[in-house]
Amino acid sequence: MNPYLLLICDEDEMRYDTRREGMFLGTNAIFNKIAESAGPILASTVLISFGFIQNTSAGYIQSTSAIIGIKFLLFIVPSIMDVLGMIALRFFPIKGTPLKEMRTYIEKIHAEKLDAYESAKRISQDNKVP
Repeated sequence: MNPYLLLICDEDEMRYDTRREGMFLGTNAIFNKIAESAGPILASTVLISFGFIQNTSAGYIQSTSAIIGIKFLLFIVPSIMDVLGMIALRFFPIKGTPLKEMRTYIEKIHAEKLDAYESAKRISQDNKVP
């Protein structure tokens, strides 16, 4: 899972005192499906626009523009996506002091939940009928 998604889940838990990972994972899955469908469409569009010929024989050599299109698809498009990702991370709000405060709060609340679980477990074991 994406580490940034975990940070968002932690921040949500800090705000609302409940863990709602399923909601975030479901939303992430929707966007992943859209991206998986758009990728092949983008690749086909780029190759066709540069004159790539499909289903050719083994000895056929693609045109120079088709080779440029392949290089564009393999190098330029991923670079554009990386730059867009870096720009998005630049504006990611959970960093620095808010991140430290959130980690402290989450550690405290999880310790409290663990103590409550352990105590409920002990009570349950003490109340068992022999």
